[in-house]
Parts: sequence; C-alpha cells; structure tokens
Amino acid sequence: MKPSSKLLQITLLLISLQTTGTLGQTADQAATCKSKNSHIATAYCRLLGDEFLRKRFPDDYPLGDTLVKPLDSPIEFTEAFFDVAYDYVLTAKLKSDAYQAAANAAAQVLSTKATVPQPGANASASGSTSLVAKPTTTDLISLAAESGAFTDTVNGNTLTAKANVNGLRRYLSDENFAELNPTKAKDLLQHVTLAATFDIAQTGSTAATSTGQATSSTPTNIQSIIVPSNNLSFSGLTVSASVYRPYTPTSPGFITKWNTAIKQNSTAILTASGQLFKDYNQLVPDESRKTIYAGPAFMAALHLWKTAAGEDEKNGDFSKFVDDYITFMNALATALRSQIGTDFDQYILTVATNISNLQTVRNTVLDSARGSLATFTYSYATPTGKPATHDLTAIFGYVWKTGDQLTFNGAGSWYATIPPGAKYGRVRDYQVTGEYDHPFGKDKTSPRAIFSVAGYGQYQYTANILNITVANVVPGTDITVPSNSQVFTSTPGWLGVAQTKLSFNIGKGATIPVAVKWSNKTDLLSGSDWKGQFGFSYDLSALSSILAPK
Repeated sequence: MKPSSKLLQITLLLISLQTTGTLGQTADQAATCKSKNSHIATAYCRLLGDEFLRKRFPDDYPLGDTLVKPLDSPIEFTEAFFDVAYDYVLTAKLKSDAYQAAANAAAQVLSTKATVPQPGANASASGSTSLVAKPTTTDLISLAAESGAFTDTVNGNTLTAKANVNGLRRYLSDENFAELNPTKAKDLLQHVTLAATFDIAQTGSTAATSTGQATSSTPTNIQSIIVPSNNLSFSGLTVSASVYRPYTPTSPGFITKWNTAIKQNSTAILTASGQLFKDYNQLVPDESRKTIYAGPAFMAALHLWKTAAGEDEKNGDFSKFVDDYITFMNALATALRSQIGTDFDQYILTVATNISNLQTVRNTVLDSARGSLATFTYSYATPTGKPATHDLTAIFGYVWKTGDQLTFNGAGSWYATIPPGAKYGRVRDYQVTGEYDHPFGKDKTSPRAIFSVAGYGQYQYTANILNITVANVVPGTDITVPSNSQVFTSTPGWLGVAQTKLSFNIGKGATIPVAVKWSNKTDLLSGSDWKGQFGFSYDLSALSSILAPK
C-alpha cells in the first residue's frame, strides 16, 4: 500500500468515527472503565470489552493486535497518555472496506442522535407531548408513555411502541449495525418505521348476560349486567417512510455528499494526516518500536499482562482485567520515557494537537451532510367515542450545525367510513404545524435537554363527530338512542394550539418531556383551554452494546 493511500484510509476513519467507541463494550463495562479514573482505561475500553467477550488470552490473542502492541495504534496510545480525552478511538488494522464501515457507523449514530426524534404519539392522540410530527423516530425500538391531550377535550394516557423495520430485523438476525449498505434491498427497510398507540386507563363498559343467582339475596329478574372494560384499547397504527434522511447510510444522498466533502477537503486531510504521522514517528520511530518490543522490560510486562488477562477472562473479572492492562501500559510508558527522555510528553502533546486538527476537518466533512430531512407518515386512528380516520402527514425538517432543528408538517385527515344518511363529507380536517427545537449542553448529538416552541393550526370543515349511547345523554331526559347514533359538537373552523416544552435527556436513551399548551378550543367544546403534558420515553437505539454484534 502506498504511504499516501495508507494515510488517507486512516484519516477517513478518523473523520468518519463519531461516537462509535462503545460498540465493543457493554454498558456495565463502560461504567467500570469510567470508574478507574484512568485515560488508559478510557482509551482502550472498547478494545478491552471486545476482547473480554472473545476470551483469547493468554495464547490465542493475535500477536500484532493493539492490546499487545499498543505503539502501532497511535490514536489510542495518544489518548491514553494525554490529559484531554477524545471522542473516538482508532484501531491500526486497515481493511479495504474500513472507510465505508466507519462512515456507516458514524451515520448510524447521527441518524438518531443528531436530530430531535419523536418517540411518542402524534398530536391527535388522547395523550401526547408532541404537537409536531418529527422526521426521525428510532433506529431500533422505542417506548413512550404520555399524559395530556392537545385537541381532545378529555385528557388521556397513551402508550406508544415504535420499531424500525430494518433495525429490528438486524437485531433479531444478529447483524452488525455498522454494515448497512444502501445497495442492498433489505437495508432499504431502514427508511420504514411502524408505531402502535394504545389508550391506557380509559374507562368503559360492556353488557353481559347473567346466568343465574350466586346468592339467595340476589333479585331473580336481573338478566344482564354492565361489566367494566376497555382499560387498554388500541388507538392507532402509524407507518412512517423517510424519503430523504441524509444521516442514514442507506441514503444515496448522504453517500454522495460525504464523498464530495472528502474531495473538497482532501488537501486539508492530507496535510493534517501527514503532520500527525510525522510527529508520531518522532515520538515512537519504527526502529524504536522494534527495540522496545524486544526489550526485557517490555517482554516481562507483556508476559505478566497476558498471564493475568487469561486468569481474569477465566474468572469473568472485567474490573481486574482493566487494572492489569493499566499496569502493563504504565510499564510501557516508563520504558518509553527512559528511552526517549523528557521530550516524550512534549511529543504526546504535539500528536494530540494534530489529532484535534483532524477532528476539526472531520467535523467540516460531517457538517456537509447536515441539512434537510423529509418523511411521509400514514396513520389509522380509532379514537374513543369518535369515528375512525385515515391521516396522511408530510414532514420536513432542517438541522443546523448547532443542533437546532426546525420542523414543518402538512397533514390531512379523512373519515374511514361514512354511515348512511350522514350530514358530513369524508374530509375531516387539514392541518399545518411548525416547531423550533434548541438543544442545551456541549454535546449537540446527545444534549442535556431540548427546549421546543410549537404552533398548530387545524381547519375543520364540519363540527366534530361524536358517537353517542344512552350514557352520553343528560340523565332524566328519557331519550332512546338507536345504535350507531352520531351528533355534531363544538364548531367548525380553525382550531389553534401553542406549546412550549422542555425535554430532559437523562441518558441511555431515556427522555422526560414536560410541556404546557394553550388552545382556542378543543374537539368537543368551545372556549380556550390550558393543559399540562408529561411523558417518559425510552429509545433502545441509544444502547450501543445492544447494536453490537454478539
């Protein structure tokens, strides 16, 4: 391989990797590494976690791999001995498809975390905290429980389960999420997300025929009774299809933008990468590495590490596994300082600066793939006490480099069926909505909180339709209500809603949205209305250890 080609491949990996360093470790292992308060543990945690699952020590670990020849992997080595921890790590093994795999892994992370997702129900549900439908949902499975309605007169509680079709397929078939391929037909399923919403804690009743007295005191003329029911009922089914989502590696648009940005920044890439390898070779020249690897101090430390590692893997003790590697690396650093002298730490600082420069170039390339998002969503809704509807929503979003996002919706709702003699048409309403989201925190791909301001306008052609029974009629009127009876309630025209929301990101994919909304009326009643909304959502896509191949 030519030197320039090798530099370019390594640089592309550097630019591609975002927060994929946890893919080879479990959440518990990551917590163990963090508890060591050691940059060595932080830098090598992914590799240590991956090896701990494989259990190849002391005899089967590859002789040239990073955990036994750390000087051949400049990024982890520099991170381990520099006071500032970096967001990414890089293995020194070069493969012809390494760039594409890394780019896909980066895009997989960006597709969920770099935009504001919608894990819960849409605005028409009896319980929702999302006034505006978002162009992204989940890459695997998400669950959301919400309380508080936007347009409904009666607040409700809903449970929404969403699943990405391809993410679920990949997880069940044990396929690596970092190997998505836009040319494979089955990976095009990444664009499709299914969602089911259920009303919970909703009261209802069902008539049941009685079959006799259970006690002698029971009246004999009771022929039927009312049984409480409907505590959990199906509310709606949603299918979302992303038509333009540049963060996903299955988008040809993303690949095109990525390759274009690489070409546009090729000079900066080669300059930064060339300086990196020049300075790293000053730190640890090839000949010096051979000398150190063959030296008695390194050989003794390596023997102790391999022996201890084998015992730790056998005993299932990951904490001691990490401690033993820290001991090995400290012995190596002592040998390097002895050979290189006082310039060792200055070289580390210089190399780290070069890596930071490469990170800046990487961010420039990634930013070139930011921008517009577009999704179409179809929903079939069966709201309690009202006719079923078909809903179609066109969603457009734009994401800035700062992480801020602007989203617009255009939607229409049509009645699923029209009963004989109906005094209304099939069109229920049309809707326009917009929302601005601002993330808080230094990490824009995983912010501490997101503040949102949203507005919603709905033009309804007729008053709302309500299915009624005797239970809906005012007591004492003695009115007989035939089956399938319906009435108009409230008024036609414009319904407007405004909302402010603060979503707290508590980590590991868990979010708590808290919101307040105002509307000029509701679906069944005229007059302005204030309500609070609260929810809890959990997105399994955020657990990188689940997405890693077993």
